[in-house]
Amino acid sequence: MDNSFKYKLLKIQDKNVFDLVKDFEKKGETPLKIILSIRKLFPKLSLVEAKEIMIIGTTKYKSLHDFQGDLFNFSEEEFEIAFKNDNYALYDKISNLQYHKKDPFDIIYYALSKGKRSIVAIGLLRKVFPEITLQEASEIVDCMEINHFKQYEDDKDLDNLLKDIGN
Repeated sequence: MDNSFKYKLLKIQDKNVFDLVKDFEKKGETPLKIILSIRKLFPKLSLVEAKEIMIIGTTKYKSLHDFQGDLFNFSEEEFEIAFKNDNYALYDKISNLQYHKKDPFDIIYYALSKGKRSIVAIGLLRKVFPEITLQEASEIVDCMEINHFKQYEDDKDLDNLLKDIGN
């Protein structure tokens, strides 16, 4: 469903709201900052409407509903690319970390594939990579969704760490 028509009439100085969004994006503003800027310029808009404008203006989607429908249909590789694009500094910090040839994403996927809750995946990530802060681990895990169809090879060391965390 195309909701862009609802917002095209919103203008400031001959620029419609989507042109403004493109300008904010060119300035390097984050999605949250773009939403806040839209709300500042158009205070009668709700937060949801501002979010939908940002989505329509910066993605291929034409409504918030369409965007949310596709939100968790990422493959692991697509997720890592999206995560890297949105979290440069954190991605740079974790991209070279390895534990038994597994990177932090593999560690999280492993814990989640074993039916563990997100909090356990955070604990495992911090135990394996103590240089990752609690907040960073939470940000990473909160963004991830497990692919239930992929089989993850058993790792006895990680299983032992999971048992330690569970106790």
